[in-house]
Amino acid sequence: MCDVKNAGFNVLIVYDEFVSGQRAVQTYYRLMSQQGDLAEVNLKTWTFDLLKNPEINQSAIEDAAEAQIIILAANCEMLPAAVEKWLQGWRLHTNKRHGSFVAVLNPASEPGKELSAVENELQSLIPETGSDFLIERTEYSHEWGVLHVAA
Repeated sequence: MCDVKNAGFNVLIVYDEFVSGQRAVQTYYRLMSQQGDLAEVNLKTWTFDLLKNPEINQSAIEDAAEAQIIILAANCEMLPAAVEKWLQGWRLHTNKRHGSFVAVLNPASEPGKELSAVENELQSLIPETGSDFLIERTEYSHEWGVLHVAA
């Protein structure tokens, strides 16, 4: 993980639905609690639906290019076209500085199951950016606050 003790530390969360956003925020709090004293953290969030707007997508690309940590939380089998466009735009605009990309995804339903299309896409794209890439697989309930991190 990268060092977050510098002023102006930027975190971006991109998510597909409320429950995924909740999971991403819990991941964010867990990551920040491990970092100790932070001078300033700038947190921005975008939903997959908002990324369908070209101007917003461009703003999200710029936010991602400046973020030290990006958390993408998805409960889908494939990423929507707008999210793929955002990822490709970020890849082209990142300056390959050290950062982290955390994908918060559902666990495989069966042990040994092949990677999902989302995991495959992210695993092929993220290393090109110079970011550390972590996958957090979680099971969740639609009840508020229930989250179980898979081993």
